[in-house]
Amino acid sequence: MLTTRQVYRETADRVPVNVEVPDTNLLNGETKVKKWKENWDELANLLMRNVQISPKKAPPSQLKSQPPQIIAVAKTNGRIDWETLVAHSDLKMVIARMTIGSQVDREFRYNFRFMSTNNFEQIGVYHYFLGGTDASTPEEQFQVIIKTLDDVGFNRRKNLFAIAVQTERNADFTPLVFTARLIAFINLMLRAGFMRPIIYCNNNSWKQLIDPSVDDKLFSELPLWIAHYTDKASPKYPDTWKSRGIPWWMWHYTDMGNWFSQGQFSSEPGDGALRDLLEPLRDFLDNLPYQVHLANEKRPKELSYLMTKKHYAKARLYKLDRDRFGFITEIFNHVQTSIFIFGGVMPLLWNFWKPYASGEILQSIYFLLSMSLVDFVLSFPFSYYDTFVIEQKHGFNQQTFGFFVVDSLKKTIVSLAITTPIVAGIIWLVQWGGDYFFFYLWIFISIIIFLLMTIYPEFIAPLFDKYVPLPDSDLKVKIEALAKRVGFPLTKLYVVQGSKRSSHSNAYMYGFWNNKRIVLYDTLLSPETIAELFPDTPKKEEEKPTTEPLIEVSSSEDEDEIGVKKREKKGMTDDEVVAVLGHEIGHWKMKHTVIHLTITEINLFLSLLLFGYLYKNQDIYSAFGFYNEQPTLIGLTLVFQLILAVYKEVFGIAQSFLSRHMEFSADKFSADLGYADQLAHSLIKLGVDNLALPVDDHLYSAVHHSHPPIPERIKALRKSQ
Repeated sequence: MLTTRQVYRETADRVPVNVEVPDTNLLNGETKVKKWKENWDELANLLMRNVQISPKKAPPSQLKSQPPQIIAVAKTNGRIDWETLVAHSDLKMVIARMTIGSQVDREFRYNFRFMSTNNFEQIGVYHYFLGGTDASTPEEQFQVIIKTLDDVGFNRRKNLFAIAVQTERNADFTPLVFTARLIAFINLMLRAGFMRPIIYCNNNSWKQLIDPSVDDKLFSELPLWIAHYTDKASPKYPDTWKSRGIPWWMWHYTDMGNWFSQGQFSSEPGDGALRDLLEPLRDFLDNLPYQVHLANEKRPKELSYLMTKKHYAKARLYKLDRDRFGFITEIFNHVQTSIFIFGGVMPLLWNFWKPYASGEILQSIYFLLSMSLVDFVLSFPFSYYDTFVIEQKHGFNQQTFGFFVVDSLKKTIVSLAITTPIVAGIIWLVQWGGDYFFFYLWIFISIIIFLLMTIYPEFIAPLFDKYVPLPDSDLKVKIEALAKRVGFPLTKLYVVQGSKRSSHSNAYMYGFWNNKRIVLYDTLLSPETIAELFPDTPKKEEEKPTTEPLIEVSSSEDEDEIGVKKREKKGMTDDEVVAVLGHEIGHWKMKHTVIHLTITEINLFLSLLLFGYLYKNQDIYSAFGFYNEQPTLIGLTLVFQLILAVYKEVFGIAQSFLSRHMEFSADKFSADLGYADQLAHSLIKLGVDNLALPVDDHLYSAVHHSHPPIPERIKALRKSQ
């Protein structure tokens, strides 16, 4: 066995502490132990009169209905309503988390102030001790503790002080160094006049952290607060106490419901809880359209002008399949996010690459690549099901499996090739930029956005799809005439072979200033035009569902009710295509793109400003397993994905409202050009061809959809005539 003095001698080169070497009898000197035990026995007698269970009498499951009399609180509980807590509970003792290493729990001062004024029979604090090789020293942790406790009026001889010893708080450690540092820290606490510190640990953490070559008798003299979540009548606890016949003092036996219940009395949410509060609302909203789609089995009569009963039934089946798939995907994404962020995968993966990287930038790139690989593997089955089950079933998929695999890999590789240097640049700017890095970062990302908007259509998009100029035709003449009429600086007209992936339709424009281009999906055009542009495209028969429909579809179409003729072929007339482009040009004419870009830039600046304010807060990193470092990429992930979740949600809803208003304005612009009827017909055809169900929940649509429903758009077009 090594004595305390020997531990210090053998680890002197590795333990950067400047404290007096403790005497081996310091912790178990007869006089001091007797005095400590008298104080402790008096306190223990007080507490044991009020504790709910004795493990010799009943297992925890038999007492879960009883309110706790002892709880531990921390910043994860948020801002606790102590008046309500005291009024609705029978608490005897409260312990508040004070510090993690040299970082103070942000709710500690608030909690301790109320704990001190509510006449609990006992109050105390606990400190997460960090003894890893890259942690703050015992002296540094001690100085922070002393200052913090003196600030709040902590009574060193009366109030409890616990030292939490857990492996998850010490990612980088060796047992001998950790043990030496813990001994040094305990020595500092005793010399400062604290009542015997309590050791708070679980059995496994203690075994991993404490070097077995050290004489652990010095620890056995300290009271043990054991954490073991079990329904057995007694907990597992370290041999340091058990082998000497010393019982544990306090048992933290469940993470919810009794004794040390952190969530039960919290009146306000803690870290990430604002985001969590949105989940029920989001789930409620997500469920609304499904219930509407499920209930409206028959086509409403007022929508008879939009589609036949047969098309309505097909669109409804397609929408229900997408709703159900969306539920499953959403659940999986929540689970994946929880495991990655809350389950410790992120710090595990981050620390895995540390030995192989020469700095934070390279480590961040390795981390990004590995996370992308994991995400690709996990999302691939969902993409496959989406494409080859749902889209195939409803006649949209045009891809072969080989094309799908190559296309998925190509997207991932191109995305990483673009993202990796951008991430490296962001990290470098954060490190170099000082207090105003967020401003430089805003400029950098803004330049990247404009650069990508310029080069993507010209150089990146052609890697995935075939683009050809629209040949001389009546359609080209009509489009050029429209552009000239409204002063639109059209330079090129393209057709993209979107039909090799899907039969969904679309059209868009791009380019800055006097260099505008228009792109039409070939699915908008007639089959004859497609055959002329892409002669190597195989002709396909009309797709039929590959599986039986979920409900019986009537074959009667009631054509007398339909305001549009039955169409055997997809595609639009030339005038209808021109009407759609009139809508797109309307966005340009009314500077909608400029408005969107301006709002995006303002949002980006505010988000980066908030990130600059938050990213140095060690509590954020510690809450997710990064205790002694603040990686920029991790900070970006946590701040933007979790902390700013509420802001992003509100901003997204506001954007949806603005976008819907702009869509109505662009429709009116096309109608004012004389294309009201043609645009209405094109919207109807787009709805039928894409199986767009014209029935939806109004609240969900207003919050989530950037485009108004087709019936609302057609109604507005009729008013404009």
